[in-house]
Amino acid sequence: LMSVMLGTLTFHGVAGWDYCLMAILIYMILTKLVSIERYSLIKSVVVISLIFFLFRLLIGMVTSKLTSYEILIIGFESILFFTISYVFAFATSIGKLKSTIKNNEELICTLITLALGLSGFSRLSIYGLSIKNIISMIVVIYLSYTEGALMGTGLGLTIGMVSYMSHPEMPFIIALLTAGGLLAGLFRELGKAGSALGFVLGNGIISFYINRFGISFFAYREILIAIPAFFLLSKYLKLDLKAYLAGNQQVKDEYKDKSA
Repeated sequence: LMSVMLGTLTFHGVAGWDYCLMAILIYMILTKLVSIERYSLIKSVVVISLIFFLFRLLIGMVTSKLTSYEILIIGFESILFFTISYVFAFATSIGKLKSTIKNNEELICTLITLALGLSGFSRLSIYGLSIKNIISMIVVIYLSYTEGALMGTGLGLTIGMVSYMSHPEMPFIIALLTAGGLLAGLFRELGKAGSALGFVLGNGIISFYINRFGISFFAYREILIAIPAFFLLSKYLKLDLKAYLAGNQQVKDEYKDKSA
């Protein structure tokens, strides 16, 4: 609750008081719902989404004249609230990854949560270098190297679509990350240098065919920082998602054999 309120205030300032008040109300109601056995996760989130919609309408009527456009926006926020809550509920932290991920849906929710987290770095830059761009490239190259082309392509698509949704060049960035993840995964047989080279080639090919000048939508300085950071990260971090998923699948298969 405190994290949500702090994030709201740092983004909206005092103008986000209604969202903070809404967060407090949701927290109080949700703590009651989770103690009731007949309320599953889906039912709880649906109830909270309806309360969010009605409470936002009430605030709108009290503070200003409610227009059809504002009602539409509130409805969209309620749907988004339900969707993101469902995604977050099935997402898994890296520290608990081995023991909790059981299927591809939970893995996808985890990747979406990662992409949403990266979107929070959109306004953070150092000497003109975007922190979000650098982290996005590092994550795509790393998982392409460890998990292969399929994971790299899917992650590039997810990060590009979710993290850069408000970016005017989002379609091009999606293409860059997806093609980079694909080639990084295909070239991983050549080692870390092969994955890094594959990402650079994918980035260069897409950039060239989009603007005909070979100028990347990611600054070259950002790419030059992301690649050494990938080498450093892969040296100390060992994360094998396929092994976790395969281990859970083996448990499922053993359970099926026993049931039979």
